[in-house]
Amino acid sequence: MVTIKFRGRRTDTKQWQYGYHLVLHTSAEDLHYIVDDNGVYHRADPETIGMYAGQKDKFGVEIYDGDILRERLDPDNPEDETRTVATWGGDKWMFREIHTNGSVFCEELGDVTGSEVIGNIYDDPALGICPNHAYPDPYDGNAQEEGVL
Repeated sequence: MVTIKFRGRRTDTKQWQYGYHLVLHTSAEDLHYIVDDNGVYHRADPETIGMYAGQKDKFGVEIYDGDILRERLDPDNPEDETRTVATWGGDKWMFREIHTNGSVFCEELGDVTGSEVIGNIYDDPALGICPNHAYPDPYDGNAQEEGVL
């Protein structure tokens, strides 16, 4: 069974709220709410609202749209890591790697059992930049073939 739920930052306390996403359309504006398990409506910043990806990291932390995940590629070399941002791609979940040279690599969200959520793009966007790697230039003619957008 698929669990559908959302997370959004409350406008009053700036804390993260989890539950269902509800949009009330008014003549002046659209009001976004996260409705918790007790049926309480919490006004949320629409820019921060993200859906649960249906997966958990290696520590059991739920992964939401906008979460930044880190995976250590070599246990003997802690600097050798990759960082990805969980992103809804319109019809499927994607990992989006953003590299220090500005290039972006996307792939379908797969096995995340070796990854850990280290933050999100709203609280600390700099965490989403992959450190210590040389990446292809996005303007290189071969970049699209290599998965760089």
